[in-house]
Amino acid sequence: MADEKFLVLGKLTKALKKKPILVGGGAAELYTAGHFVTGDIDILADRAELQPVLEKMGFKREGMYFIRGKVFIHVLNPYFDKRFDDIALKGTGLTIRVISVEDLIVDRLNACKWWRHKADCEQAAHLLNTFRDKLDADYLEERADAEDVRDTLHEILEQVESQRNVSAKRVKRKGK
Repeated sequence: MADEKFLVLGKLTKALKKKPILVGGGAAELYTAGHFVTGDIDILADRAELQPVLEKMGFKREGMYFIRGKVFIHVLNPYFDKRFDDIALKGTGLTIRVISVEDLIVDRLNACKWWRHKADCEQAAHLLNTFRDKLDADYLEERADAEDVRDTLHEILEQVESQRNVSAKRVKRKGK
C-alpha cells in the first residue's frame, strides 16, 4: 500500500487541472522504495489552484507548509523545465507526476557538490546504481554539464562501479 503522503498527492493529481510535480526528498523516497525517507513532500504546483483543494481535504496552512496529521506538503514555484514521469501507485488507481530520475540525480549532485550534503551524495549513488540500466545517459550528462556537476557525477559513478566490483568478487569467492 502506498504511503499516505503519496496517496494525498495522487488525489491532488486527480483533482487538479495543472498537475503537481513531486520533487526533492519525496521523489527520492518514492524512487528508492523507501530506502531514503523524508518527513515532508515538496511539490511544484499552482498554489492558487491547490490551496482550496487542500483545504477541502482538511489541510491547514502553517507557514510554508500545508499540514494534516503527519502529512506535510511544501508548495514550491510551479515553473518546471525538466523531465517528469507519471507513476502509478499500485492498487490505488492513482498516478503521481514525479521529477525524472535523471533530473533528481542532478538535483542530488548539486546538493552533494555545492552544499556538501553527504545524504544527497548517498541518494545520488543509490539512484545511479538502482537505475543504471534505465537512465538516459546522454540527458543525464547534458543536465550535469548544465549544472556544473559533471565531475561529481563521474566521481560517484566510479564509486558505484567500484562497490559493484567488490560485491561481485565477494560473490565469486563464495561460489568457489
